[in-house]
Amino acid sequence: MLAAAGLVAAPAPAAFADSATYLNTFLGAYERWEGDLATGGGQVFVSVKDRIVVTDSRGLSTGTVTGLSGAAGLASTQDGTRLYAALSGSNEVAEIDTSGPTITRRINLASYPCPSKLSLSGDRLWVGYGCAGTWGGGVVSLDVDVTAPEPQPVEVGPRTYAAPLVAAAGDTLVMSGSDDSQDDLTVYDTSTTSATLRGVIDGQTNAGLAAAKARGRTGGRPTVITPELLRGARDMLPNPANSITSIAKLLGVTPGTLSNHIPDLHQLRTG
Repeated sequence: MLAAAGLVAAPAPAAFADSATYLNTFLGAYERWEGDLATGGGQVFVSVKDRIVVTDSRGLSTGTVTGLSGAAGLASTQDGTRLYAALSGSNEVAEIDTSGPTITRRINLASYPCPSKLSLSGDRLWVGYGCAGTWGGGVVSLDVDVTAPEPQPVEVGPRTYAAPLVAAAGDTLVMSGSDDSQDDLTVYDTSTTSATLRGVIDGQTNAGLAAAKARGRTGGRPTVITPELLRGARDMLPNPANSITSIAKLLGVTPGTLSNHIPDLHQLRTG
């Protein structure tokens, strides 16, 4: 079992009593953990600001990679021999040989600032980039099997508030515009050169169904964004006094939902 709260790594075989190892000693005096956690080949990798801590499955430290600028999202190969780390401070992705552990190469993403989210599928690494609050978030892919990977922008709809969350498997890419658990999930087919939209999973559907069930009702809920709400949002967006967050809150949706349903949102803000 792995738990981000308190950063606990604990195996729990049925034949043995539960055990836990706290990693606070390795993480240093950081009051708030804002990194990522990945596993592979019986190892645990934890990113913490300027470093990556490596432990075994029992939570015992086996190494540390230091000198990193804004270590954020992590992605490991299944066998745990290679680890990829998004470095939001230096606009790079670092490839790490975990046997050292040592950095084997750095992939420059200067044109795609604040890379923060990663997902690895085969030899393709998907990177969510974008600095918070700029509405410049997007996705690029990297072929990590070649010597010098070139970032390939992926057309995945309107720009997001910050680096979007990404998850990939085979020819499917799923992204979300924010860390909000009620934000929409957008699903793309990446089997061709340009990503093809498969559909949008309404992030508020489960919350709405749960609330209805608690009131003794069953069934779905109406569309989150109605034409009337869209018109209201478009009327309010050009006014700089109205933040996107406040508009979304007023309409009862998330900023990511607005972004998904208003393709020219950024132009409305700057027009």
